[in-house]
Amino acid sequence: MIHGRWRPHDKTAGDLTTKQRDALPASAFCGRGRSFPVLSRADIMPAVNSMGRAADDAERAQIKSCIIRKAKQFGWVGSLPQNWQDELKGKG
Repeated sequence: MIHGRWRPHDKTAGDLTTKQRDALPASAFCGRGRSFPVLSRADIMPAVNSMGRAADDAERAQIKSCIIRKAKQFGWVGSLPQNWQDELKGKG
């Protein structure tokens, strides 16, 4: 089992088996209940597009913050939606 911090994968979350996904630490996910996994640049837009499944505005804000944090940490900011990129640049 993987513990602690995860590292970006060359696989997307959709490519993982249930066993592989279950072995990921909680830090690999942006939502409650191990939802909204963001393991690679390719996982950003699926996570963004799934935010409508979040329970409420507070959870959506938490997920958005997590996605942005991971994008900044791993150099994936260019994969964020354009309006999010504009917000980060102070345009929004």
